[in-house]
Amino acid sequence: MADFRKSLLLAAMALAVGVGTASAQTGTCSGTAGAPPILRSQGTTELTGLITLECTGLPAGTQSINITEFLNSVTSRVGEPFVVVSPTGPTGATTGLGTVYTGTVTSNGVTFNGVTLPGSSAQVQIGGVRINATNTPTSGNGGVPVSAQLAISNSNLTLQTNVFVVGLVENAFGVAITAGASSVSPCTPTSTTVAPPAAMAAIVITEEFATAFKTQFPQSPTSPDSETGPYTTGPATDPYYPNTDMSLPAGSLATSGTQFAVTFGSIPSGLTYYIPVTISSNAGGQAILVTTAGGTTPVTAVTNPPAGLPYSVDGYYAITGGTVYYNVITTNPSVSPQTWEIDAYPNGTISGTPTATVSLAPNPGVTATDVPIFASTPLPATGTGLIGTTTLNPCQTSLLFPFVTNQAGFDTGISIAYTGSDPFGTSVSTTGGVAATCTLSFYGSPTTQASETLSIPTFGEGHTTISAVAAGFQGYMIAVCNFEYAHGFAFITDGFMGPGRGLSEGYLPLVIGPSRPGASTPLGVTGGPEALEN
Repeated sequence: MADFRKSLLLAAMALAVGVGTASAQTGTCSGTAGAPPILRSQGTTELTGLITLECTGLPAGTQSINITEFLNSVTSRVGEPFVVVSPTGPTGATTGLGTVYTGTVTSNGVTFNGVTLPGSSAQVQIGGVRINATNTPTSGNGGVPVSAQLAISNSNLTLQTNVFVVGLVENAFGVAITAGASSVSPCTPTSTTVAPPAAMAAIVITEEFATAFKTQFPQSPTSPDSETGPYTTGPATDPYYPNTDMSLPAGSLATSGTQFAVTFGSIPSGLTYYIPVTISSNAGGQAILVTTAGGTTPVTAVTNPPAGLPYSVDGYYAITGGTVYYNVITTNPSVSPQTWEIDAYPNGTISGTPTATVSLAPNPGVTATDVPIFASTPLPATGTGLIGTTTLNPCQTSLLFPFVTNQAGFDTGISIAYTGSDPFGTSVSTTGGVAATCTLSFYGSPTTQASETLSIPTFGEGHTTISAVAAGFQGYMIAVCNFEYAHGFAFITDGFMGPGRGLSEGYLPLVIGPSRPGASTPLGVTGGPEALEN
């Protein structure tokens, strides 16, 4: 009897060991992240790539697990990160619609609690995780990789791969601003104004990779990339994740497409820029002007734009300063790079140097539920960085006196006339209406001779001698007068009435380059060949 009981106990222990061995069956999950998406270095809500786990050999019954994706600078909104669990058959293909779970966000990752796996095999997809990519350096070839690490809290599962590259960070865009060319003179009120199409400036924005500029929602199943992500709010059969019934809450959708924020600065009073309400890319993409950063409401075009603007179906918007926002509504991700051009037409009184800077928008300061959001630092433009640059030709005349002297007993008398009053009705004024003067600069001996100023009565004449303004000097002199139509006369003499005296000569100074509106560039203003006139 004792032996029988002993045998029965050993059998029971063996059975217990057998049951324990069966319950310790371990499943295996192998993962891939596919081709990592390119993340914009200016973006603070960049959507990382989808991680897919194929789990096989799962114990019978269901398994409840917790999944954590560790990733720095997570900025996903509440309810946005998701896990989709779909049963799979013997071939690994999914056999039905999946179950969706949402995660809890922390600054360094996302956790999904209570995820249920069916027995045998399943596919697990992890997505909806956004990060602040501005914290990632952008140096390196082909983008800087962003890695995520997975952890599963279940001893019955073995995760074969737990580190995945879920993005490559690259610079998103470049800017080149071609200044419009206009040349005016401030001598008369009419010469300080400009009207379209004069001085048109082109602001050209270029994406650095094919999907840098995105629409708010996917444009089609064949072009799923968007600010919202590669999914829709569709019914049970989603065209992007066909094995899920992901009907996403409104809080998981992007609030706008990529936007271009253009800030106009230093626009003087009396000058207005007209910019198109709709712009197009070189590949057929479109962006429309909207009322606010992160908004999608189009602006209202002006009803009576000035004459001379090129024809536009959607019209123009008037801007006198501040920031405007273009929202991308269609794009062509198969073309890279795409370029978008904003033509700005000035109308009104020109002065100063208007500027434009460009950044992606919306920027921080909008609500925390907005997507996308970009760093507010504008990207420096290549080229001049000026918008509608206009050359203000000085209201001036430059006179060359080839030879003046106050040496060896000689002296030179000079006379400069302000000839703006005439029977033709010219009556030009000085720059800014200030007093008429000529600045006399001396080049010769001594070389240290300082410049002098000669006052000229309005529509009159000013006189002086070299002995009075540059005693002991000999060489040539240039007089720069702050009015147009200056003319002069020089008279060199060694005196009169004395023995051996009476040598004298007079001449007209030469005008250095034309300075009248519409004429070629005057020497000493912005360069150009020398043109001398009597």
